[in-house]
Amino acid sequence: MGAVHALAGTAAGFAVFLVFYLLGGMGGGDVKLMAGFGALLGTGRLIEAALWTAGVGGILALGVVGYQTLRGSSDRKGF
Repeated sequence: MGAVHALAGTAAGFAVFLVFYLLGGMGGGDVKLMAGFGALLGTGRLIEAALWTAGVGGILALGVVGYQTLRGSSDRKGF
């Protein structure tokens, strides 16, 4: 039964971020990360993990934008 729950969690985790990947908002690594989270956590805790992952990613993105703004960099592709 554990393998069935892990497989269901993997499929759900894959599906959660696949839409964002297809729209070009996330990379393939993010999709694989959520599939792995789904396998470990199962479907019950997957939505919570997805929200935490997206929230922390948003905070990091704001940090990068703030750093680049304070630095006065015109190069928005990287550091």
